[in-house]
Amino acid sequence: MEHKMKYPTVFRILILFFVLSSSLVSVIAIVGIIDSAFDFRKLTENGLYTILKSKTNNTKQ
Repeated sequence: MEHKMKYPTVFRILILFFVLSSSLVSVIAIVGIIDSAFDFRKLTENGLYTILKSKTNNTKQ
């Protein structure tokens, strides 16, 4: 016994757009955080890894 949900085409497109856009933003945010946190080759003083390292060593920049 199948029951098909009847949604208008515009509603389906909106749902698809919101799902794809939210997951894309999440993926970009996660990749950006990982990239800035674990970028060991660049020795910048404002990187997330440097800030966390200074907090764990109890030193100020």
